[in-house]
Amino acid sequence: MPSELTDDRRIRGVFIVSSLIFIAFILGFTLADHYGQSWDDEGDADYGTTSLQAYTGSSDFLDSTDRRYYGPLHFMASSLTTNLAGHIFPEWHPVDVRHFMNYSAFVVSVATLYLLLRSFTGNFAAIAATALYATQPLLFGHAFINQKDIPFMAAFSVAFLLGIRAAEKLQGDLPAPGVEKKRIRTRVSLSSSMRRDWGALDIHTRMLFAFIGLLTVLFLIDIIAKVVIFPQMEELVRDAYEGHAWAPIQLVFNRIAEDAYKTPINLYLDQLQVVYRWTRIPACFAAIAFFVVIVRKGFPITLRDLVWKWEDRHTAVVLAGVALGAATAIRVAAPMVGIFVTFYIFIKLGRRGIGPAILYWFVAVVFTYLTWPFLWWDPVGHFLETIKIMGSFPTHDVLYRGEVLLSSNLPWHFLPTLLGLQLTEPALLLILAGIPISFCKFRNHKPQRVLLFLVILWIAIPACAVVLFNTPIYGNFRQLLFILPAFFILAGLALEKTLTFLRGKIIFKTLVLILLITPGLLGILRLHPFEYTYYNVFIGGEGGAASSYDLDYWCTAYRQAIEFVNAEAGKGVRVLVSGPDHITRTFAREDLSIYADWESVPEVEYALACSRSLEGDWFYPDMDVVFSVHRGSAEYARVKASRNNH
Repeated sequence: MPSELTDDRRIRGVFIVSSLIFIAFILGFTLADHYGQSWDDEGDADYGTTSLQAYTGSSDFLDSTDRRYYGPLHFMASSLTTNLAGHIFPEWHPVDVRHFMNYSAFVVSVATLYLLLRSFTGNFAAIAATALYATQPLLFGHAFINQKDIPFMAAFSVAFLLGIRAAEKLQGDLPAPGVEKKRIRTRVSLSSSMRRDWGALDIHTRMLFAFIGLLTVLFLIDIIAKVVIFPQMEELVRDAYEGHAWAPIQLVFNRIAEDAYKTPINLYLDQLQVVYRWTRIPACFAAIAFFVVIVRKGFPITLRDLVWKWEDRHTAVVLAGVALGAATAIRVAAPMVGIFVTFYIFIKLGRRGIGPAILYWFVAVVFTYLTWPFLWWDPVGHFLETIKIMGSFPTHDVLYRGEVLLSSNLPWHFLPTLLGLQLTEPALLLILAGIPISFCKFRNHKPQRVLLFLVILWIAIPACAVVLFNTPIYGNFRQLLFILPAFFILAGLALEKTLTFLRGKIIFKTLVLILLITPGLLGILRLHPFEYTYYNVFIGGEGGAASSYDLDYWCTAYRQAIEFVNAEAGKGVRVLVSGPDHITRTFAREDLSIYADWESVPEVEYALACSRSLEGDWFYPDMDVVFSVHRGSAEYARVKASRNNH
């Protein structure tokens, strides 16, 4: 009976969460066109399009300046979805389609958090903590407009979940102790199977297989490192271009390029690079397949056991590897979660985790390579270059406590302060309560000790990089949004402890849930569609934070501002925009002339200001304010007009 009740509760919990997620998608579909465009959205969308074109041989993605150092997976998915939605919902603006894609990633992170919480808490505490997370105004606002940090937060969480689930499945499928374990292990251990097959071979066959294996390894290394094969291919093309290559190669080249003298040699070398990028991975798989075919007769027991052992647990490892590869193809920091998962695999399996760990990383590397065109030409070199660039990113201005600071020179308390001011009060209190509870649980609850340790590392490593080592961040702490799910796991632990005092009374538990999510829901309703500017009562809300902290630093309010100009301005008027003028062009009438504030314009009819341009009255003081985008006393954008236009 208790197990049946547990199953019923689990099914009920899954049904509730699934229903809420379905409602969330409908809500996102409805609200997507309410939000303005973030500063980088246009450039990121173009980068996604050019990255997709790389699969047809284009190298235009290399012109994306520093964007090529960001994995393009989410941008490519958004580009594909935007093109598809354009045929189904032609009235839907491409920016709003991308908003929905960003929001969909957030919903995935919500579902993932619930599943992670179920590893630590009961069902109701997991639902309550997940609801608290989902109703954070900061996250709800970012969910629509943040095409970088929200997808990475979701991908990191999914990679963590699938990784630990794969490790637990591998451990759960281990044979039982005793004689049975010894018998089964003899049957299925790949290492023992390989030793038996190797021992049955004569010395000459061993030397042959070792030689073939060495050649295969050297070939794979050279294909990636381009030490011998590719330089020789380039030399062959040069010889054929000059007309003195080996006769068969010269014949093929002459048929392909009949008028080669009309085309510079560099164009042929560029085409060779394109072909090489496309054939490199298939060539690696072909080399591995060739090796397997050659040696299969010498290792019959190994191959039989390999097929026998490939069950759901290995599929779980592959899926976890795909998740890690996807997260890496969004941001280069993702391998951190791969290290967590690998550690967890070895804790659970010991030396038997070597094979699954190799498979896990192999799948991750291949998936990252296939979905990040910048890596195709020089995988190792470009990946290391990306790490270097991301670690020393150009500095940005940050408004903190009323002072404009460089992102490379922020005080240690910047991150703790912003966390304390931008999360809702119940979330902050539960997280603070969850920290000592997690340490007590770590000390007293051995089954969850390792998993809790990884959750703490999930928070501690990025936070220490900022707090102790001054790693630059800007846009408040948006680059570290991916650590918030781990914080809400701590909040879930505190909730679980709190709910034990209610002795299972559902009415009181429901009341607690309502109290938890009410501040967030009120913040969302009050600030919509600028929820990401949320500040809690500890600083007096957004009005108290204005002039001291960044609010609408992406100037998303320009959508509302230019829509006012669209409705009020005469035909062909000139509009000057402070900051990201491209955002206003996205939503402006076609007849309006939009100018950036750095352009030399003799006279304009309207002027738009946002963010820090609102400070003081230096921006076109002779013009009158005709429209303001604000929530309460916090102003996000201002429209000024010449006296002849209002």
